[in-house]
This record gives sequence, C-alpha cells and structure tokens, in this order.
Amino acid sequence: MEKRKLEADAKLILILFGFNPLDWCRRDNGELVVINPIGQKFVYSPEEISKLSDKALVKKESALPKPKADPKPKHKTVHPKVKLGA
Repeated sequence: MEKRKLEADAKLILILFGFNPLDWCRRDNGELVVINPIGQKFVYSPEEISKLSDKALVKKESALPKPKADPKPKHKTVHPKVKLGA
C-alpha cells in the first residue's frame, strides 16, 4: 500500500482538528493517517473526512458575519450656492 504525504492534508488536519500533526499520510484507499502532537495515531476513512469537512464548512459559514441590508438612502441635504471672490 503506497502512502503520500501531501501539504494539502496538513492544512486539512489543521482546519479539521486544530493542530499541526507530528506526521500524517494519505493511503491509496483514501484513508488519512494522523499522528497528533502527543503521539496518538488516528486513521480516518474518506467518509469520516467528508463528514468532518462538511461540519467544518457549516461551522465556518455560520461564524461569518451576515451581510447587512443596504440602508435606505437618507434625504439629500441642499446647500445654498456660495459665490467665491465676491
């Protein structure tokens, strides 16, 4: 079974789990193997990664500020004409 170490997976681990791993790799079958900062090893299936990614995306979207509705334009203030140099 071949293993690949992708920087994209390191970024994904940081986003999903909130830490920089000691080590990680992606297996041919799509599993993501992660060794956390205290040395524990975890193996995540592609389905688990997909579910965690969906949850992280929903959490990120709900944390974004909601766009405010455009305020109604205020009445224009009319200024009297000023003659300069008179």
